[in-house]
Amino acid sequence: MQIHIKRSLIIAITCSLLSGVVWGAEPLRFYRFVDESGNMVISSSIPPHLAAKGGYTVIDDKGRVLEKVPKALTPEQLIEKKQQDLIREALEQQRAQQEARDKTLLTLYSSTDDIERAMQRQLAEIEEKIRTTEGDIRRTQQNKGQKEEQAANVERSGRQVPKRILEEIKHLNSETKRLEKEIERRRNEQEEVKAKFAKDIERFRVLTGEDTPEVPEPVDISKEDLHGIWISGAVSDTKHEMILTKKGSLTWVSNAPSGIRTLRIGNWKSEKQALLVTVNSRQTTDKQGKVALEQTSEQKRYPVKGYQSNIIVLEIEGKAIPFSRSD
Repeated sequence: MQIHIKRSLIIAITCSLLSGVVWGAEPLRFYRFVDESGNMVISSSIPPHLAAKGGYTVIDDKGRVLEKVPKALTPEQLIEKKQQDLIREALEQQRAQQEARDKTLLTLYSSTDDIERAMQRQLAEIEEKIRTTEGDIRRTQQNKGQKEEQAANVERSGRQVPKRILEEIKHLNSETKRLEKEIERRRNEQEEVKAKFAKDIERFRVLTGEDTPEVPEPVDISKEDLHGIWISGAVSDTKHEMILTKKGSLTWVSNAPSGIRTLRIGNWKSEKQALLVTVNSRQTTDKQGKVALEQTSEQKRYPVKGYQSNIIVLEIEGKAIPFSRSD
């Protein structure tokens, strides 16, 4: 590809060199773009239709890049970008919710023992309610027995059992069933409490690194095991958030300590003891909010060092990074 420098640009650069550099003055801006003949052109202006069609790079009189403006997106790319924006918005919302839950968790508890004790207290409270309900059932059964005995005495005397007694027996039977369902509901509530606190303990360990649970030896990972939202813990300096959909699409956001945020869009699939990722586009945002978009076809394999239902450990750049599944 030939590079054409327009005569007006040469004059402008020459004048700037002859006149010297004014301290604090804005640098001269020139445009580097591809013209309709396929030639690379550097000019002090750019035709609007070429700017929209092919994009351009803004440089100063020393050739330093000041800004890169990508080409206009096709209708298909606009649809894809809209989808990516929606996914990113959902991920940001999910991240904010997770951060709020994490903050609450770290505020309420100082150790996993604290969480265990809180769980036992809640289980004991529910158990006390179950015991009370069991007492209600015993009293209801006693009342029912008394009513049934009254009905039997009436029948033995040759009289018809009053409707009132029959209605009371029917009501006591219904009350017994209701109380039994209440106990069943309380038992289910206990299981939900156990599951919730178990998840809190796992998340607390990920956030603090305290007593990191033993993770099983590497196992064969299926796609069903991996789809969902995964957030890295405090062990990693760079914070990672991944959305792995059932259909195989990938959204991966990384927030580095330097303030640089990287959004990767692509696809994923599971391999024996590994997560395979194909990145189709990468969007990088620096600390000043400047965004750079790059189309790529990058493929990477991340070994799975361990897996549980809500925790996965991936090897990223030589480090074992734990991720926890988010609701």
